Parts: sequence; C-alpha cells; structure tokens
Amino acid sequence: MAKQDRYTAPRQTVVTNEAPQVNSAEEVYIPSADEQIDHVKEIYESKKNIINYALIGIAALVIGYLAYNQFVKAPKEIKAADNLAMANTFMLMDSTSWMVNGNGSYMGAQKVADNYGGTQAGNLACYMAGVGNLKMGNAKNAIKYLEKFDGKGSLLATIATGTLGDAYWENNQLDKALSCYEKAGADEDNFQYAPLYLQRAGMIYEKQGKTKEAIVAYTKIKEKFSNSSVARDIDKYLAKLGVVND
Repeated sequence: MAKQDRYTAPRQTVVTNEAPQVNSAEEVYIPSADEQIDHVKEIYESKKNIINYALIGIAALVIGYLAYNQFVKAPKEIKAADNLAMANTFMLMDSTSWMVNGNGSYMGAQKVADNYGGTQAGNLACYMAGVGNLKMGNAKNAIKYLEKFDGKGSLLATIATGTLGDAYWENNQLDKALSCYEKAGADEDNFQYAPLYLQRAGMIYEKQGKTKEAIVAYTKIKEKFSNSSVARDIDKYLAKLGVVND
C-alpha cells in the first residue's frame, strides 16, 4: 500500500464496540516539530522576496508616519499656530482685511490656511478666512475656505455650517444654502444659532414659493426652540403664511 501523504486527511474509520485495532501500515503520519519547521522554511525560501518586500514596506510606512509627526507635523503645527495668533489679534481689533490678508508683516488667515494644511491651526484658519471673506463681500472665496474647514466635534461645527449657507445664499446657490441651513438647524442643543439658521431656511423656502416647507421650518423653531430669541417673533412669520395660533 502506498504511503499516505503527510498533509492529507486520515482515512475514515468505522466505530465498533471492539477495541480499535491500528494497522501500522495505515498509521497516520504526523510530521515532527523539526519537519514542520523545515516545511515553513521551504515556504519562506520560495516566497522570501515577496515577504521581505512586504515587511520592508510596512516598516517604511510606520517609520515615515512617526518621522512626519515628530519632524514635520509638530514644527509645522507650532509655526501655523504662531502665524494664526496674529490673525486672531487682527480679528479682535475688528480689522477684517488684515485678519484675512495680513498686513505685510504678518500672515493673514487665508495664507495660514494655504500654507499650513493638515494642521489644526490651518484648519481653524480656513474658518476665519471664510468668515472674513464673507464679511468683505467675497462669497466665492468664503465658500472656498469654509468648505475646507472641518468642524466635526467642535463648538464651531453648527456656526460654520450655517455660515457656509450664508455664503451660498450670497452667491445665489439657494439649494446648497438650504442644505446647510437644514443641517445647522438640526442641532437641537444649540439654542442660539440653530433656530436662526432654521429661520433662514424658511425665508429661502418662501422665496422659492415652497410655503409648506417654510411652515415646517418655522414650526420647528416654535416647538424645538421655544425659549430662543428667534421664537419670540416666529408667529408673525407663520401668520404671514396663513398659520394663525389661538
């Protein structure tokens, strides 16, 4: 009988009440630990180039990531924060032009955003540049920078989304403005700004002749943000659309 290959499954045996009898000729061959190691070595030798290149590639990625964070990102973050600090000072001075464009001696938020992408300060600069450009009447530039801003998880998230809606409205992109206002208005924890953006959504719906949608927006302000300053006059907006409350 031919010797069974070491890596094939053992043949099926029949279970009886008698003590099992093992035929040594059919005994399943189990490789020793040394033989298993030899087998692994054979596999490695046949594919060692692929394995080694893969390991080198992973190591390079890890080392590159650590080096980037230590030698590039950290210093870049510090420089970005230093430059943005002056732009913030200009903002507090109510000098919008200097805040956005700088004053020749110091960078403005726009240049910080352009030069320090990937940093927290660079991200915040996008928001400041967007707000400043909108204030100066440059809606297209405001959109450019506000779209880059990532406010997820921050206190600025709702305000930035609503401000982007303002920029779209200024640029006559009403559908995009509505999308932003609805998203900002969905933040029920923000009693100061969410109702304001819902009100603006209602105003655009009115402008588009969508009375039903406008009523929904105004009603949400009345029901969800009843204690907000916007809710004080919301009955006037509803009455104008034919909704009279007793």
